[in-house]
Amino acid sequence: MIYRLGIDLGATNTAAAVSLDGAPAQALRLAAERVELPSVLYVTSDGALLLGSEASTQAASDPFRAVSDPVRRLADDLPAFDDGIQHVAAADAVAAILTYVVEAATREHGGPPAATMVSQPAGWDDYQRSCLVRATAQADLPNCRLVPDVAAAARGVVARADPGPDAQFLVVDLGGGSCTAALAQRTSTGVEVIDHICAPHPSGDDFDEAVFRLVGGSLGDHGRELTSDDPAARARAVEVRRACRQAKEILSSSPEASVTVGMPGFSKTVTLARDEFESLIRPNLRDGLAMATQLLNRNPVPVDQLVGVALVGGASRMPIVAELVRREFDLPVVISDEPELEIALGLVSPEGGSSPPAAVLDPPAAVLVPPAAVLVPPAAVLVPVGDVSPDRAASSGPTAPA
Repeated sequence: MIYRLGIDLGATNTAAAVSLDGAPAQALRLAAERVELPSVLYVTSDGALLLGSEASTQAASDPFRAVSDPVRRLADDLPAFDDGIQHVAAADAVAAILTYVVEAATREHGGPPAATMVSQPAGWDDYQRSCLVRATAQADLPNCRLVPDVAAAARGVVARADPGPDAQFLVVDLGGGSCTAALAQRTSTGVEVIDHICAPHPSGDDFDEAVFRLVGGSLGDHGRELTSDDPAARARAVEVRRACRQAKEILSSSPEASVTVGMPGFSKTVTLARDEFESLIRPNLRDGLAMATQLLNRNPVPVDQLVGVALVGGASRMPIVAELVRREFDLPVVISDEPELEIALGLVSPEGGSSPPAAVLDPPAAVLVPPAAVLVPPAAVLVPVGDVSPDRAASSGPTAPA
């Protein structure tokens, strides 16, 4: 079976999608309990790298041997892990994640992919890209190409919600470790990213930190133990941070969430209300809106000529994001039910024809993801969208057609 594999290496999670014989893109399930794979590895005492649920289980009891977000460390001179005995380079960790995904796809489809597309942050320079190229070579990915994440996001948006000929739209990618705003246009050959801006803030990490500080402030004097250098206290803080991240995700769909903190001789459950959480992150989100406004100001495109704003990235799930974007730009806002999968799906979107709702490959039954809203009534045909080579992305400014 001939298929293409797309891998989105996220700061928090890694997502993957496949296109079978040119068919609509489908998300590939990478873990039993969820579609995505946490971008976390665990280094065993003999130097082996664990991924998936096994890594999460081990990291929960021994967080100091965990490696998180190795992609962000690729260009660092320091190893991603070093305990004086075992040394793990960031490239080794990234290669392990890539290999894990390819093996999952190979098991699912009875053979390796014919081609592999891997996302890269659009703001990366040549050296950072070369580091990722070396990691993909180490993983021996079949026929591998790097694609700027913002180009894949725009392509994914057009594939599932065609905005019509020559339509221009904003794409806001609010991920776990960064934020990107892009101006894109539907063209006769697919979609073109006209310009983009990348920044490390706001991000899902910022929102996790906001919850962590809120919880710590609710513990009185015991909150100081979460910032102590004592090994036991540091391990406890890692566990609390994990619980805070889960609470943030719950608040995307529920009015409140709880975080229980346990310490020797002390235990407390902190209940978080969504409106309280939103008031904490509103300033961060306004920074993101200012970035999108800056993008529009440096391009001669009146806001009223845009057909809408597409939100992608897991952190964009929070209702306040769409609310603030809609209020700021007075434009239709579109977001899929699985915004964290948008880039992975865009990496392997078909070269022609509109894509129906994405399906998650999880034999024996497929889990259907409901269709997202469209920016404007969809056109009848989606023309091809080309891939983007690594050397056609810039850290800021115009990018080549995607």
